[in-house]
Amino acid sequence: MERSRTLLRMHLGVIYHRLLAGGRVSIDIEVYDETSGESGAPETVVAIDPFGFSASAVTTYPKALIATIGDVRISLDCHIVPPKSSGPSFRLYGRDGAESQGFYIYRSDRLLQVGGWNDVISADRNRALARVVIDDFESLSTLVRMNPEKSGIAFRHELSAAITAATTGGAKAVSFGDYVARAEAVLVESRKRKHARRPIAKPSKGLHEEVRRIIRAEIPLREHEGPVEIRWRRMPRDKFLELDREERVIFLNQNYREMLTGGKTGLSDAPLLKTLVFLMTQEHFTGQYWGSKDRDLIDMWDSVLGAAVQTEYEYRTAGGER
Repeated sequence: MERSRTLLRMHLGVIYHRLLAGGRVSIDIEVYDETSGESGAPETVVAIDPFGFSASAVTTYPKALIATIGDVRISLDCHIVPPKSSGPSFRLYGRDGAESQGFYIYRSDRLLQVGGWNDVISADRNRALARVVIDDFESLSTLVRMNPEKSGIAFRHELSAAITAATTGGAKAVSFGDYVARAEAVLVESRKRKHARRPIAKPSKGLHEEVRRIIRAEIPLREHEGPVEIRWRRMPRDKFLELDREERVIFLNQNYREMLTGGKTGLSDAPLLKTLVFLMTQEHFTGQYWGSKDRDLIDMWDSVLGAAVQTEYEYRTAGGER
């Protein structure tokens, strides 16, 4: 159920991202329990913009190329995604960002096609940063057809040829081929500068599936070690966390669960808090034993965070700073 809800939320967030971001429509997801006859708290769908990056990988992009077929002119907004992108706007549906290269076709601000090159060129991992917006669906209507599964758009030969020949125009015209080659070059260059990331512990239960997926995609894992879980349990109120090295579990104080989750509890609740705690502490689940420095650091974290969570609790229950 959690996986289905996550995929549905991502799908709606991508397809309707313009309408959601513009406030023209809002979507909530509710899970109805047939046994109890009740539904859970609604979960608001957030816009996921496939082009929602703060900057382009190249200062002169995006570029508008024009494909011409007789009297029809079709604008192609050609983007080069920043090579270090890793958020939901790049990893659409939680997949590798390279799978989302290609054309993004809109009709009335609804996304009809999420990536794919429609046989104009072939998909290639070196083209992972290339994404092209086609907004004027009306101009395309006689040049495309829906595939038999109604899940994608097929280009007619004339349209494919026109896109291949598309340019920016002018004395220093940039062609579609130039654009693709530039996107490939940016990715190749970024790989040369990329430093190897240190492996971390494998995340397990308690951390949201979507977060675990991104961690696996972004960071190498210490495969020779068991996974690390995050759980809630009762502790004295002056404590915030405990690490169980033998069981490979990070425990958080159950007393503050409702406050930190807003009352929306579940196996993967408090995803931001749990992710921060996991990244902060996971290094202490490697090696054969904890030395005095490790124990002192863990005690320091617990003391400081314990004071912070008590202060947060008092601040909220008192209604403000005292």
